[in-house]
Amino acid sequence: MLCGCLGSQDACVFCNIVHNIGETRIIVETEHLVAFRDRSPSAKVHFLVIPKEHIETIKDLTREHISLLHEMTELGKRLLKEEGFNPEDETQIRYPFNNS
Repeated sequence: MLCGCLGSQDACVFCNIVHNIGETRIIVETEHLVAFRDRSPSAKVHFLVIPKEHIETIKDLTREHISLLHEMTELGKRLLKEEGFNPEDETQIRYPFNNS
């Protein structure tokens, strides 16, 4: 759910999504996050929840990001629940971190 970006912020595909540059349709926006459907889903329901803050890699996370990570997880769970899934069912649900 955290999507990192290698390279400059100007070239970051996720920053472009946050700033509504391109065709990605944001389905939920909060003060710190945006969520959208994956353009090449690998599951029946596949959302990406990303921070508005540019975070280059997982290695750049600090203790100050803990609340952001919790917020990301809770938004993901909310979206799954709205789609009729039990977000606590670990046999059907995954919360991966993408870092590429």
